[in-house]
Amino acid sequence: MPESVQLHQEKMDASAIFQKTYQIKVTIKDKSYTNDLVSITIISTLASAYQIISLSLFLDPADVIFESLYGGESIKVQISLLRELGIPDKTFDLELIYISSDFIFGQKPQDSGASEESIKERTLITIDTLPKNAYKTMATMVNEVFIGKNLRTILTSLASKSGAKLEYDSDGENTNVIEQVCIPPTTFYKVIKEGTIGGDDVFDGYLDQRFGLFNGVAGVFCNYDNTVYIKNLTERIKKGQLFTIYQIASMKGKENQNYIEKIADEVADGKAFYTHDNLQTDYFANTKFGTMASDITHIVKPADKLYSFIDKKLEDVAKKYGLIHTSQNIEPDLFLNPTIFRKRYINEDTGDELNETLFNSRLSKSLCDLSTISFNIERNLEIDAAFNIGDCIKFKPLSIAYQDFSGNYILFRSEIKLSRKNNWQATGNLTLIRTNKKS
Repeated sequence: MPESVQLHQEKMDASAIFQKTYQIKVTIKDKSYTNDLVSITIISTLASAYQIISLSLFLDPADVIFESLYGGESIKVQISLLRELGIPDKTFDLELIYISSDFIFGQKPQDSGASEESIKERTLITIDTLPKNAYKTMATMVNEVFIGKNLRTILTSLASKSGAKLEYDSDGENTNVIEQVCIPPTTFYKVIKEGTIGGDDVFDGYLDQRFGLFNGVAGVFCNYDNTVYIKNLTERIKKGQLFTIYQIASMKGKENQNYIEKIADEVADGKAFYTHDNLQTDYFANTKFGTMASDITHIVKPADKLYSFIDKKLEDVAKKYGLIHTSQNIEPDLFLNPTIFRKRYINEDTGDELNETLFNSRLSKSLCDLSTISFNIERNLEIDAAFNIGDCIKFKPLSIAYQDFSGNYILFRSEIKLSRKNNWQATGNLTLIRTNKKS
């Protein structure tokens, strides 16, 4: 057979060694739709408060109308990872709320006779959903006043009222006691989420914008199990990786399968996954520095002065508080062109006295994703690994030419698609971010 076809077949044979299979059950209004399910797509991203889950089913439009499947009832999904002999290992129970759907209703006779009742004219129907408890938590309305409290006390109090479990990183957290914090009537998510520069909503990222959650990049997300994570991404990228992604180099003969067998123990334990896919990558440091300015002076208004200056060099902030990883702990090179350097003054902030944490947090957030890589993973990915956005992932390309891209990243986004052929299998697309391009 042609060499390219043979190489592809060898990759498929090697992949089959570690392919993960699943068992999925779907229930709507106490009626099973398991056999009608075609695929499930689960998107987890730090750009959203919670997962976004889409279900694709083959249904007869008449059944949709008869059962009134328009969103009034919760959807229950159970996903089980199967080990050897089809024995369930990990099980994930999702209770979802129906947000929107896409139907195509074909033409039907004016009066369907009894003979036609048994004939199913199935069509593909896509239902977009959100995790019920996570949505309720992040949409909870809050309105409180805190006197002489730090941010951990404030966030713990707000989380307890929402009914969520809070996982709040302590490394690099802002521990300053704040004289007074007035939480306006807004959602829990807007109060706790990371701040962004230039937003129109004054409540968006309310605490992070005014005080800074961390001396570094904050990442906020509510998982399907109603656990709210507030992560210091700057510290997490410095720690050990949650798992490793190997990009298999182009190999001939049996080399491909032999290498996969070398990492067999890691893959079997869920500590590593691998991809044969192309690597999509970008880097836009000059664009970001040119837009934000390389030297920024914040004019703040402390209680005992008319004004004061807080100076920030963007390159220093990026290297100290950004998502930095270098293979030999050397000074990272951001490959900046001096032509884009300029000065900027910002006087919109009253500031938090002379505290610099809010500026370190805000600026580093804008610099956290200067470098991104994304790739697909076929069949060997465990879906719960892809839920851990905001955690450190090690990327290890086996091609010597791509070693600049190796090292630690933060998992920013995952898109998992479960589809059924003979068995339910998962494919995934992962997006990893960090500040520096070259490791």
